[in-house]
Amino acid sequence: MKKILFILWVLMPVVSLAQSDIKNLDPGIDSTWQSLETDTLYLARDSTYITSEADSLKFVVDDTEVLRLRDVAGVGQALFANGTAALPSIVLFNSPTTGFFRAASNRIGIAINGAWTWDIDGSQFAGLASGASAMRQLDATATIPGLAFNNDANTGIGSAGLDSLSLIAGGVEGIKITEGGGEIRVIVTDSLDIPDLATSDITVLTPTSTGGIGALETADIGDVALNHSGGLAYVSTEGTQTIGTGGTFERLNEGAIAYTSDHLSDFTHDDGRLTYTGTVTKHFAISANVTIESDEVTALVQIRLAKGGSTIAGTNMQEDYTVQDTDASMGFCWILELATNEYVEVFGTSDTNGDTFVLHNLTMCIKQH
Repeated sequence: MKKILFILWVLMPVVSLAQSDIKNLDPGIDSTWQSLETDTLYLARDSTYITSEADSLKFVVDDTEVLRLRDVAGVGQALFANGTAALPSIVLFNSPTTGFFRAASNRIGIAINGAWTWDIDGSQFAGLASGASAMRQLDATATIPGLAFNNDANTGIGSAGLDSLSLIAGGVEGIKITEGGGEIRVIVTDSLDIPDLATSDITVLTPTSTGGIGALETADIGDVALNHSGGLAYVSTEGTQTIGTGGTFERLNEGAIAYTSDHLSDFTHDDGRLTYTGTVTKHFAISANVTIESDEVTALVQIRLAKGGSTIAGTNMQEDYTVQDTDASMGFCWILELATNEYVEVFGTSDTNGDTFVLHNLTMCIKQH
């Protein structure tokens, strides 16, 4: 009996200790444990502690659970609070408002400086700004982009297969880029339309040709329109020109002389004068051919190109007539620059006051250089 009482006397303190709290383990230091209870370790304050539950360990700060470690079928998991865009739950030490948070069920938000900027769900990884890029979770094709925009899902970049890139607009493949044998090919799969490039308008309809460029024919590539600025004016009715002052150039439009224009693009015509109406300053090549019959026994007849009413000496062409009523042809070619509303025309003169000559033909062509 004495032996049994002795054993109970030894074990009693141990049983009592196991059933009670251990408090004030180090009360002199605020940051150390404060107390230890069954399955719970309290730190400096009662509201901050670590406690265990079935297959899990909870970390609580100021009565808010901030982290839980748990075992699920032999797989360890770390669970964080949901957080918000203003206060993400997974952040960096020096950027407490930049990190990850739970935006909704099965949806992760990324916050930058407290603002929700990126969104991740089962369908895409997308920016939040209107028109931001979206990397989509799907099988991209030549008409379904894998990289698109959050407000335009059928426009972006897709792929028809390996080593192939498709530029897609509105669900239509417009340009395909492929690689083969170390070479890159760029293929226009739909129509090509290049608007005004300040030098020309080029429109090529849908190509249907196959093979090398040497096999192309007009029917293969459709209509090709080169809308260069230019046009022409010509004398449609001949007439007599009288020179008021010998050696002074004047516009060739007297009497019955009449002009007609044709094929005008960015130009207007008025009695032999061609005026540029385009909005972009361009260089033009101008050529003119003139047939004149002198009414004088002797006469020195000259023609020149005039821009804005001023003749250009470098274009001067002349004919020295020594027999009355003889025809001669003269011509020139020149390149100059025209801005909006500037104009050109052909001027002429004779060497003596009152000389007359018949303007049989005059054709002036202007085309973009």
